[in-house]
Amino acid sequence: MNINKLKYGFLAALILLLSGCASWSVVKKSELVSKDGSFKVQAPIGWVMGPVNNKGILLTEEGPGLHRIIMNRVDHKNAFKSIEKSSSPDLLPTELADYYLAEFKKTHEGVEVKKLELQPAMLAGEAGFRMKLQVVTPKGLKLNTLAYGLSRENGFYELSYSAPELHYYDRDLEIFEKIVGSFETL
Repeated sequence: MNINKLKYGFLAALILLLSGCASWSVVKKSELVSKDGSFKVQAPIGWVMGPVNNKGILLTEEGPGLHRIIMNRVDHKNAFKSIEKSSSPDLLPTELADYYLAEFKKTHEGVEVKKLELQPAMLAGEAGFRMKLQVVTPKGLKLNTLAYGLSRENGFYELSYSAPELHYYDRDLEIFEKIVGSFETL
């Protein structure tokens, strides 16, 4: 038996067991469309895909605890619930990034969060932001997150990649950037 098939089968079974009713599947064709039909991307074949908020997509190869790519669209009023802010298509990318950072810090209370870089970025042909963050756990584990954000008429779009700095982050960063490059709103 092919060891990769065995590995992916075991990973898929483990994810299904740990996620209850969530619907997980192996990516068999590259083009993926969000459940709400608001965006599409080109994803790596063989990775495992699961839902995010019944609208978005979560991708992982080794399991979401080790590394994950999240692509999601959130209605403006729910974009930054933890800090009680909403997004709008009129927000500048810098304002959107400020809200994103505040929301990220609020949802990661109890651990150290560092903003490593922030720059403008084009996402689906429109002005957005690109932000690299790092979470440092109390035991010193460094988890990096690279996030892109964009606000359009129908909501706030987030594409993020999170993985431990050691090994996984650099290994799959190029894959994430290819996904970002393929991102299209619908």
